[in-house]
Amino acid sequence: MTADAQFTHANVTRFERTIDAAPEAIWAVLTDTARLPGWYGEDGKIEGRVGGAVRLMGGHIKGTVTQWQPRNKLVYTWNVFAPGQDKSDFPESYLTLVLHGGTLTLTHLP
Repeated sequence: MTADAQFTHANVTRFERTIDAAPEAIWAVLTDTARLPGWYGEDGKIEGRVGGAVRLMGGHIKGTVTQWQPRNKLVYTWNVFAPGQDKSDFPESYLTLVLHGGTLTLTHLP
C-alpha cells in the first residue's frame, strides 16, 4: 500500500431477493418501465444501451446507463432534480441491478 491511498466509508443500500420467475421475465420488468409504473413513474424510460438516458418519476430522477448486460446486469447513474431544474442540488449516485438466476440484487451507492 502507498501513503497516498485513502479508504473511506460510503453508505450503501443493498437488497437481495429471490423471485419465483424466469430470469427473462424479471429482466423485462426491470427494464420495461411501463411494467413497473409504481417504481419508475407513468412516463419513465430506460434506453436499453450503454449511454442510454434514464428518466424516472416525471423527470425527478435522471441518469445514464453505464452497463447494459441483458438478463444479467443493469447499472445507471441516479440524480434527483427539482421540477424545471437543469442542475441537481444532490451528488450523483449509482444504481446497480444484478440478476443471477432468480436472485435479484439491488445496490444503490451514493
